[in-house]
Amino acid sequence: MIHEDILKDISKAKAGEDASLALYEKTKSALEAEKSDLESEIEVAQEEKGNAEEDVVDHKGERRTKKGELDVVMKKIRDAEPGCAYFQINYPLRTSNRQTELDGLHKAKAILSGGTLDKPGDPARELRPNDAFLQRPRRLAQVRPLRAA
Repeated sequence: MIHEDILKDISKAKAGEDASLALYEKTKSALEAEKSDLESEIEVAQEEKGNAEEDVVDHKGERRTKKGELDVVMKKIRDAEPGCAYFQINYPLRTSNRQTELDGLHKAKAILSGGTLDKPGDPARELRPNDAFLQRPRRLAQVRPLRAA
């Protein structure tokens, strides 16, 4: 009886050990397969990372080149800006000066054609553009010379 109990315990222990050994072998092979799969994924990821790093370096070079081109264009714009700003800033002044000059020419034409400027109410006041002037018509005889008949 003791002998049988010991044999049963030995057979149970052997069966348990065989089951444990089978489970160990199964788990070990599964883990080794998973490890090889993960290692291959790591290799693929490292390859993609290397390609991405090359792309980053290439893009940085392209951006530097384009930045240089942009700097050249921006320098041209900055160099041309004073001329552009000159017209934007000075156009109203030039327009008013031209209008003043035209008014003066009209007054001169009126004076030369016989008109006179009215004196301002205040004698200390100087004559300025757009001051009123009185144009008197010439006599017809003065305008046209007499023709010999």
